[in-house]
Amino acid sequence: MRYCNWTQEFPSYQTCMNFAEEGKYRCSDHPTKKRKRSGDLTYEQKEEVRASFNHTCAIPDCGGEAFEVNHIIELDQFPEEQKWRANLRENLNVLCFYHHQIETARYRKSKIVIDDVNDRSTSARNRKKKRRRSQGFHY
Repeated sequence: MRYCNWTQEFPSYQTCMNFAEEGKYRCSDHPTKKRKRSGDLTYEQKEEVRASFNHTCAIPDCGGEAFEVNHIIELDQFPEEQKWRANLRENLNVLCFYHHQIETARYRKSKIVIDDVNDRSTSARNRKKKRRRSQGFHY
């Protein structure tokens, strides 16, 4: 048996002295909260989008079997009060696994910020590693 790992730091450090539930780290008084991202689609919504594309990749030259639901305009590009617009039908399409990987990599690469070469907050070695990673080298 293990004790519950719940702690409270403020106003004074406290721990829970109850036993955790079997196979878990918390007791029934302190359940863990599973956060849901604001842009997550339900299974039913994903199936509806897949069915509207006949489970076919949206890339014209591909035509392969598609299961990945893709946001055309990414969720983080919407202002906080308009995040609901990310899951509208006109902002979703279906891609095969291969093209979804390509789109995701392209978007992530566009988010990379090239460091200022005169920035001395990190070591020269770390700046070189960042620069080489942005050029496509990995180590």
